[in-house]
Amino acid sequence: QPAIAIEGVVGLVPVPDAPVADRLTVALRPEHLRLGPREDVAEPGLAVTIEDAAHLGPVIAYRLRTVDGRVLSATVQSGQGRLKPGEAAWAGFDPGALRLLVE
Repeated sequence: QPAIAIEGVVGLVPVPDAPVADRLTVALRPEHLRLGPREDVAEPGLAVTIEDAAHLGPVIAYRLRTVDGRVLSATVQSGQGRLKPGEAAWAGFDPGALRLLVE
């Protein structure tokens, strides 16, 4: 199965329909990130630090910072536990949720 390397993501990400290109932009909606306190080896992901958390009724909106300084957003259901600002976390995702754009 074809796979791509994404800067900052641990391991290769299987992407069956990846376009052929030297460089791609990867897009992922905030609700497709899964946050946890440690690396989940069953899915690809990134090490992040929680910058901010806003409880918005049924969801919590997080602002995350990657090891290399990029800022990401994640939106998770309120019942999934709450991570606090300054806490290290793992932002995992399903490769099927990725959108690949040719640069």
